[in-house]
Amino acid sequence: MLTIGQSVYFDLIAHLIDGLPDEACGLFAGTVQEDGHATVSRFYPSVNVAASSRVYTIDPKTHLRVDIDAEDAGLEILGVVHSHPRGFIHPSGPDGSAAWSNMTSPNNPHLNAYLLPIIQ
Repeated sequence: MLTIGQSVYFDLIAHLIDGLPDEACGLFAGTVQEDGHATVSRFYPSVNVAASSRVYTIDPKTHLRVDIDAEDAGLEILGVVHSHPRGFIHPSGPDGSAAWSNMTSPNNPHLNAYLLPIIQ
């Protein structure tokens, strides 16, 4: 089960849909209970630092800041949410590769799931 707080939802919509290019992104942070229930309590928007508006790349400085802020708040990064152009409703090959890389990284031994929602 996944729970996303109302304020997180509105922050997400404002960043990913309101006037941004086809590919915009941000990070979800929250908690995961023993039963697998994930609660997203924060959304951190990220500037897309990719050379193309058709690709997203999270700003490394933002990612580091989010890592620190989430850890200080007792939260963990639960995944990356990003927008796609209309009609592209599935993660792309690079999306899947990035998620798999995050899940299997030796720096993330606690990850057993990774959220990768696409917003249109």
